Amino acid sequence: MTEQQQVQDEPVRKWVITQWGGGNYRDQADELVARSHAVDGAGNWVPRPGFLAESPELQNEEFFGGSGRGKRLGSATFSNLTTSSVFLSGDVVVDGWEFDIATTGAVVIYVVSKKTVYFSSDSGSTWVQCTGPWSSAYTHSDQTVTLASADMVGGHIVIGIDGANAKLVARGTSTLDDLLRNDITTTTVDTDSNSAQTVLSVAATTMFMVNDRVRINSGGARDESGYIASISAGVSITLQANLTYTHTAVQADVVEVANRWTDTYRSNTTHVVTGAWTETGTYMVAACNDRLFWCNGNTLVLGSPRASGGSSIGASGVWDAVNSIAYEAEGRVIALKSLVPIGGDETLQQLAVFTANGPPLTTGFSQQDQPQQRRLDCTPMNHRCVAATRNWLVVLTRDFRILAYNGFRVFDLGERMRNISGTGPSQEWSYSDSSTTAFTKYDPRLQRVYCCASTASGRVNDLWIVVDMRLGEPGYQEAEPQAEGRIRLVPWRITNPDTNDWFGGMILAGRGMIGWTQAGYFYDMSTGKNDLDSIAIETHYFTAQFHAGQPTSGKEFLHALIRSEPKGDWDVTVDHYFDRSQSVGQSWTFRQIPAGAAVYGTAAYDVDTYTDGRQVRAGKDTSRYREVIQIDSYNGNANEDFIILSLEQPFLYGAMNR
Repeated sequence: MTEQQQVQDEPVRKWVITQWGGGNYRDQADELVARSHAVDGAGNWVPRPGFLAESPELQNEEFFGGSGRGKRLGSATFSNLTTSSVFLSGDVVVDGWEFDIATTGAVVIYVVSKKTVYFSSDSGSTWVQCTGPWSSAYTHSDQTVTLASADMVGGHIVIGIDGANAKLVARGTSTLDDLLRNDITTTTVDTDSNSAQTVLSVAATTMFMVNDRVRINSGGARDESGYIASISAGVSITLQANLTYTHTAVQADVVEVANRWTDTYRSNTTHVVTGAWTETGTYMVAACNDRLFWCNGNTLVLGSPRASGGSSIGASGVWDAVNSIAYEAEGRVIALKSLVPIGGDETLQQLAVFTANGPPLTTGFSQQDQPQQRRLDCTPMNHRCVAATRNWLVVLTRDFRILAYNGFRVFDLGERMRNISGTGPSQEWSYSDSSTTAFTKYDPRLQRVYCCASTASGRVNDLWIVVDMRLGEPGYQEAEPQAEGRIRLVPWRITNPDTNDWFGGMILAGRGMIGWTQAGYFYDMSTGKNDLDSIAIETHYFTAQFHAGQPTSGKEFLHALIRSEPKGDWDVTVDHYFDRSQSVGQSWTFRQIPAGAAVYGTAAYDVDTYTDGRQVRAGKDTSRYREVIQIDSYNGNANEDFIILSLEQPFLYGAMNR
């Protein structure tokens, strides 16, 4: 029976998908259509406003424009530290960040490795090894760094590093300052010096720097300090002001650095290090309300006075350890991250302190320094697993949830990636294999969060769950079902994860998002049809199971019609599954730009694939009498992609099997 032969009182109806959604492994596959579609006056199942057509199974999909979906973009090599003379032998990349330098307009990248810090001022195209204050090339004191973080406060970039290493400060150049170790350089008076003179003869000048503040005979009868104006190597230091006391060779007074670092980077602020910064191995740093907060992974969180300075905290500004604040957390600190609650402004910025105990989450440390504890069960996998979006902190937790916190409530973003059988994508992650390598990253340009972790030993972040928020982040008091209608979740996988390490982290650079591997390779994630240059991307998108509201009644499913954008002379495969079977009932392919494509208006219906130059339209006469239909469209070939705009599946109610 053809459509033209159908009885007049039984019109052809259509199931139409134009608003593509992400994955939903939580709800039943045959319930998703009722969630996303409504029946119009003609009996067609059409998209319901505000709801997307979700998939019960998908991978490696991306959403394009207003309604298109298809194979995600790949990644192409543009920089390789291993082939550069600056990359140290046996080095391993640990983490990296991009910063906008407001005072100069420059955009710079810092990458911390196992042994050193690398710097780029051209979006990662070229690299140099950073220099330190006392040598031509900076290296960590123990060269075994595994943990690092960075943030900008007071116009400076502060880099926290684990182990026996100091915290570092940068100003948008390749030169680093050792910020917090203020007592590591000592010598003794070598030759008599008189009061009312500036020259102080010393036994050695190694590691002393101009502008250092030095103390002489600290705690003794001749205790005094001054700033170095010049140095005569191995002989003497000349102070900016006269000595108060006479120091003799016999007395051999100790000369030590009292303040390693001073600057006037901002015209209205002078930063001078004061106090004893005893927190070595501080790998967690965060800026909040013009303060610098830091922690080495124990229970104590320390914070500086506000960077704006003023008489209340003296002239030392943000780098004042003497006037620091301290908070004893309930449990070992896992992560620090600042946020501005929804409806607030920058003056209401809070610091979130996540601990190993889960609850409580501590926020506060505002201008009033009044921490607040909120009973929220959201322990991150590690300090890299908290990302700040426009209104939310997105947390990848130890129990594989993706939670969002906005200062008032918690939203379970990743609930649809789990199911009661334990086979959802987020349930594939392994904590033991992800605890140190997992990370989250927010891309403000594409408005999506990458949640990346590993599924097994020997695999580096081989499974990602991408949270797409381009249709709008959850509202402050919005019910979760309404917000779920905009937020799309998609699992991304790399082919052959046992032999191909995926990204250890990402950097948002001028060229777009950069993915890096621990081996020192950098990839542009905004280009390419393959992963890591040559690895094919296999994509799938299963529709919901459609039964037109009659799950046990037969329907005749007619020709399926797909519209796509012309992308290239290659195939997209379409598989039809019937009556909840796991086996393909019918399969067909269509060309994205067919060789010798038929011209729209002259093509034979259900025979030709045709194009008008802007869209490819392909149909297939399904002609199956079944209760339920499900459709998968996919491509797993290298150097091939596609974008599908819409799907139409016509059907007849109550038709007989012919």
